[in-house]
Amino acid sequence: AGKKEFYTSGWQLKFDRARAYDLMRFIVIIVCAYILRLVPMSQAYHWIRGQNTIKLYVIIGIMEVFDRLACAFGQDAQDSLFLATRNYKFERVLLFFFVVMGVIMVHSSLLYVHITTLNVVVNASEDSAIVALLV
Repeated sequence: AGKKEFYTSGWQLKFDRARAYDLMRFIVIIVCAYILRLVPMSQAYHWIRGQNTIKLYVIIGIMEVFDRLACAFGQDAQDSLFLATRNYKFERVLLFFFVVMGVIMVHSSLLYVHITTLNVVVNASEDSAIVALLV
């Protein structure tokens, strides 16, 4: 009893665990992109624009630190998902799938706030706001 394989018109298609991992990553991208479309970025822009210059400087610094943390944690979560698709049962794969989706949602939201803050700083009429961007 070997692996079952699907054949279509002479081409051999195998759907193994590595392809399942790729499919899960594609689903995460599609779902996260759809959910992020629902986020009202104009409200965030106006809230950030109402802050003073020192708060913008602090927000930029915090976003850079959290971006690095989210990158590291996201890479570890995706590695865990990859190993889970190769070695573990479905329940564990599902757990890591939702962990990866949550991490990517949080990281994408942080990047949205970071980009919005940089947009506010660049569009500011004050010279001190641009200095905050450069520091």
